[in-house]
Amino acid sequence: NDYEIFMKRGGAVYKISKNEADDGIPHIDNESVIWASHDGNDYEILFWEDEELKPLSNNNRDDLDPVVEDGRAIWRRYDGHDYEVVYFTGLVAVQLTNDDMDKGAPKMSNRRVVWSARTGIQDDWELYTHKGGKTVQITNNTVQDVNPTVYGDTIVWKCDNAICRTEKSCE
Repeated sequence: NDYEIFMKRGGAVYKISKNEADDGIPHIDNESVIWASHDGNDYEILFWEDEELKPLSNNNRDDLDPVVEDGRAIWRRYDGHDYEVVYFTGLVAVQLTNDDMDKGAPKMSNRRVVWSARTGIQDDWELYTHKGGKTVQITNNTVQDVNPTVYGDTIVWKCDNAICRTEKSCE
């Protein structure tokens, strides 16, 4: 199947992806839309803003799970060993992580990025946040801390069948 991305605005429906590739789950913020699209080799990130479609990645690695906010974007990229977190500033894509820990899908709110990472210690997952150029580890325990989401500076996540919360500051 060739899945495409559509947008309904007012009474009109627009097809905003125009390719022969499968397009992944879109994320929208105001009128900006982002998604991963398979280019025949791997997944790349496509960004639709101001009636223009722009590729944010073009490599031989899977780029997945994009989120957009205020013209900025976050996603994860496979580096051949594990997934790393990539942040699009509105001008350039910057890799935020470079380690041997696999990453879950990142989320973003108010320029705060959150993600979970497998530490390798008994398959343990911990949480990290990045804002203002600084990355901070939020959890360091023996429970599984996964699936974070963020709103402003409030971060919530799942930890061994419970819901956990913090207001961790990076500043």
